[in-house]
Amino acid sequence: MTWQAAGWVALGGAIGSVLRWAAIVLAAQRFGVSFPWGTLLVNVAGSFAIGAIAEWGAGGVLGVTPTSGCSSRPGSSAASPPFRPSRSKR
Repeated sequence: MTWQAAGWVALGGAIGSVLRWAAIVLAAQRFGVSFPWGTLLVNVAGSFAIGAIAEWGAGGVLGVTPTSGCSSRPGSSAASPPFRPSRSKR
């Protein structure tokens, strides 16, 4: 990593932390402090943004695409390898 890249990461972190703080303060003023609405709002918005950026980077059109370790087969999981029948003759 270069110093220039580290600088961009630091700048993005500084801007992001100030925006998060502002959203939390505004939500607390608007809805009260009985529930952390600002944190929920920021986390949900961030999750959607990360998903959209990842999908855009993968070349998708916000559709679901299978990834390694995931399958639409019932009972499958990332922990179990895909089923491949044996080709040995008995």
